[in-house]
Amino acid sequence: MPSHSTESRSRCGFPRRATCIAALFLGIACTCGEGPLRPADTVLAAPRDLDFGDVPRGIAKTGEVTLSVTGVGTVNLHATRVVGPDAFAVVSALPDEPLLAGGPATLSVRFVPPSVGTFEAMLQVDNDSVETPDLAIPLRGRGVEPPACDDGLVCTDDVVDAQGACSHRLRTTEPPCVEPGTGPGGGHVNNCDGRHGSPSCDIIQVPASAGSDTATALCPEPYTLIGCGFLCDGGARPGGTEMVDETACRAHCSGSARSQATAFCYRGDASRVVRVVLRDVARDTVGECPESHPQVLGCTTRCVNGSAADNPGGATLSESGRGCRVRCDWPGDTSPQLVVYCGGFPGTYTHVVRGGVPGGSDATCPAGTTLAGGLGMCVNGRTGGFIATDSRQYIGLCAEGLDLDQLAAFCLSD
Repeated sequence: MPSHSTESRSRCGFPRRATCIAALFLGIACTCGEGPLRPADTVLAAPRDLDFGDVPRGIAKTGEVTLSVTGVGTVNLHATRVVGPDAFAVVSALPDEPLLAGGPATLSVRFVPPSVGTFEAMLQVDNDSVETPDLAIPLRGRGVEPPACDDGLVCTDDVVDAQGACSHRLRTTEPPCVEPGTGPGGGHVNNCDGRHGSPSCDIIQVPASAGSDTATALCPEPYTLIGCGFLCDGGARPGGTEMVDETACRAHCSGSARSQATAFCYRGDASRVVRVVLRDVARDTVGECPESHPQVLGCTTRCVNGSAADNPGGATLSESGRGCRVRCDWPGDTSPQLVVYCGGFPGTYTHVVRGGVPGGSDATCPAGTTLAGGLGMCVNGRTGGFIATDSRQYIGLCAEGLDLDQLAAFCLSD
């Protein structure tokens, strides 16, 4: 009678012992039999310790630890816990299925330093492996002071990320970017203490804000309009401005965007200011000031295309420096109204021009001067807004990912 081996054969057709020895060398589970064998398994962590480096105080940074199994069998991960300060926390769940050899699992750990200083803790992973049932992974990180991140623009929220870099996000919700002033008609108070009779003391900026797509800013008596600015959802939506009459301007915004407007108002010698009004002009048109009043104080324009109103657009100084160039983004757009506000203020006029800035910037009049108006355009006339924040600062904000082509503030001194 032939002899029979006592070793069982696997479902693969080979002796079970030989099959599993081969599986050990290949780093795979032995599954071709009545059930997997369980040699002594080990759970490994990569990296072996997690160092977050320098992180600004109060800012969250997330790191990852990858768990893997050596050997043939499976390992069940039961629980994780952090032994040490609350600055560290596990923010991912353990896998429901057992961890197989060659099938890693990833744990996410967050570090938020509450103060300046060094923090250390231990991440423990409870499991049913033979060699490492209470795997421990050192954690460390250092809290540092966050960098100065204020860009000076009241319509942006300034954020420091985990790498210590600043970003500036357009504010599209309350509070409004521009608060009402305390001067005449809610205008911003300049440094003249109510005095008049000089160019800088005869100008105020009157802001208006609305929850709808239009906002109208009105110059109080005896002031007259010499410019207008606007913002739509903090610069995130397209819009434009129009001169309603000699005392009021209106901001128009696309859709249901929250609108803001600034009227630049003047109460001095009326002969020093003229308006050049052009109607139904093409998407790329220049309006020039006359030689008698060569100084640009601002311009009013908006872009429309048939029934599609308030498309992206903006304005820059003309090549001569004595006018405004309106630019609408969409082909076929027109501007129903282009108003160039021109001044005759020899010896008291200056302007500040910024350009090529990602996202937005400000143009601030020098000390001792007052903002008389401004203009701006995002690259190629794309979405953005331009408005005064106080008696000297004019800001331009472009929709996320766009650069500011040009921003100009026009200033008058005594």
